[in-house]
Amino acid sequence: MIAALALGLFVGVVLGVVGGGGSIIAVPALVYGVGMSPAQAIPTSLLVVGVSSLAALIPRFREGINWPVVLLVGAAGIPAAWGGTAIGRLLDPNILMLAFAALMVIAGIRMLTRTRETEGSCSTGPPGPSAPAPPKPSAWDSWWGS
Repeated sequence: MIAALALGLFVGVVLGVVGGGGSIIAVPALVYGVGMSPAQAIPTSLLVVGVSSLAALIPRFREGINWPVVLLVGAAGIPAAWGGTAIGRLLDPNILMLAFAALMVIAGIRMLTRTRETEGSCSTGPPGPSAPAPPKPSAWDSWWGS
């Protein structure tokens, strides 16, 4: 249980600081640190990271969300996640973990290489007019995002 608690703290900090990467940490940690099978670790990770992500979003909600991209990526991601789940159930757990490791390496290499792009292909164009700056939040507001 101490390993699971440490994992939860670490995933929460990573999600809060960089806004992503929870699953990349959680799945291997649940499999190799907590002793779960990949079949148990994947849905556990999804729920842990999902709830932790919502908690990390609350204090950042006012910073601006690109709703067109949220809707586009979400609309494509939901059925793709269902399809991926169906495919994942057909694969050997060792192959699944190897594919996950390869994906992490590719993502890491991509993050470390420079790109000439200034905007991604999902860009919705230049930002609109700026809204006036909101009043400076109190500590309570910063914590709860209100």
